[in-house]
Amino acid sequence: MSFCRRSISFLSLVVSGLLSGWCFRILVTPTRLLGLRAFFIDSSNQGKGYGKAAAMELKPYLVREYSSYSSIALTVNGNNPAAYKCYLGAGFEDTGALYQGGKAGPQHIMRMELAPANKNF
Repeated sequence: MSFCRRSISFLSLVVSGLLSGWCFRILVTPTRLLGLRAFFIDSSNQGKGYGKAAAMELKPYLVREYSSYSSIALTVNGNNPAAYKCYLGAGFEDTGALYQGGKAGPQHIMRMELAPANKNF
């Protein structure tokens, strides 16, 4: 499995040489926050663990390619418990806030830190 960086606005997920998923956009903000939009696993490849594997590879990829950014945020539809669980397992945390502006209903706002937290001892 590999992520292929086409540009800042398209990533593809390739499994065994076949396009199996994609992300249309990683949004870059001036506040050192990335946003993940339109991340999909092709319907013929759902339920095979590719989404989970891709989500687990996302953080190392972003740390390598976007090292000056501190975190990434996304929204996941409240009616998609499999995706919600997948993102939790990959290190995203639910912020507790809901985005109500989606056409498909309320969406959980999730965030994952990319840079180590600055801890005071």
